[in-house]
Amino acid sequence: MLKQKLIPLICKKSGISFLAFSLDFIIVYFDEDTSSISDDKKHLRIGADLRDCFWEFIGNEESILNLLQNTTLTFKIPMIFKNSYYYDIEVEVLKEENIFLAYIIKKSEFSSHYLEAIQILNKNTLISQTTDVKIEKGKNYYNLINQNIIRFHVDLDGIILEVNSICIYFLGKDENELLGKHFSKFFHTRESKLNSQSKIINAKDAQGKNILFHADIIPIQTDGHITENIIICQDVTHIKKVEQELDYASSHDSLTGLVNRSYLLKKIDESIITSLEHKTNFTLCFIHLNNLNLINKEYGYHAGDMLLKHLAHLLSDIVRSFDSVSRISGNEFVLLLQEIESIDSIKPTINRIKNLEKEHPLVYNEDDIIKFTFSLGISSYPSEGKDAKTLLTSAIKQNSKRENNEK
Repeated sequence: MLKQKLIPLICKKSGISFLAFSLDFIIVYFDEDTSSISDDKKHLRIGADLRDCFWEFIGNEESILNLLQNTTLTFKIPMIFKNSYYYDIEVEVLKEENIFLAYIIKKSEFSSHYLEAIQILNKNTLISQTTDVKIEKGKNYYNLINQNIIRFHVDLDGIILEVNSICIYFLGKDENELLGKHFSKFFHTRESKLNSQSKIINAKDAQGKNILFHADIIPIQTDGHITENIIICQDVTHIKKVEQELDYASSHDSLTGLVNRSYLLKKIDESIITSLEHKTNFTLCFIHLNNLNLINKEYGYHAGDMLLKHLAHLLSDIVRSFDSVSRISGNEFVLLLQEIESIDSIKPTINRIKNLEKEHPLVYNEDDIIKFTFSLGISSYPSEGKDAKTLLTSAIKQNSKRENNEK
């Protein structure tokens, strides 16, 4: 009970939104900031189904309920994009209260801002290039660097002349083990020489963990000549991880995890190059899921999302490891089938796709089974097009013709 009372205070102080929900995903509490990122603000209230307000939870029910079995301590839904920002959602369980807590943590809109801030901090706040100034050890000028950021000095050959306490602590070495050694024995770059104002380097800490650093290289001049360099290192491991997550988010559909339209077009361009080199063909299979709006109206948007994830999973199971499945719009999917000898060779795959609607309807709950139908359109390289957009447009047109004929 104490934890439950403290959580709102801690979250508010940390700028984190949170909500609580029951084992059957009914909202029992939410703070005032939660509504700004809800998918359906009108239905956000105590007693509402969490999945009607936050669609990211749809399909993750089993993983969240596993928290009750101590299989994991928390469940994370990373990089949710809303209102021009990315958020992480972390869920934990309060077993004594039989409730789940979801913490909604706001991330930076663009991770490159972190890197820019670090560069400004290092160059303008900590130290700037000096002329005819001899830096003496122990001055207050270096207190901030010594307390927070790795710093070491090297001569023009890269031999370490001086290290600060953070550098010694990070590497887990004695000072005399570092002085007189070449910096590349501990800090690794593509080049053995320091020949630029800033670069990315990496090093292993005392525990053997590899850490990525952004390094500012500050030349120190004496009597008009550069005599040594000061290297100031800022840990950017987390930033690089965020950049990777952003890259993933920009190329994948957040609901299904499938690649999106822009990534598909890149994959088609790559397939064209491969086909020209190896004299092979490939095929696009465009899939239009019918009546999604009717399902949303009858069962709710969370049911429609469940169906989209269900179909994404089924299609991914059908294709081979070197093929790909993408979701290019709300109810449209595309299969990129590589190394196709002829249209006849993919007939078994197409038949399997057509049978999905009969063999694998969505089991929504104990009482409701949601049936679905879809239409197909196929285009092949190079007969239906020699560039990505033409091939995709051709597959969509083929689908439209089939739909009109069926009507």
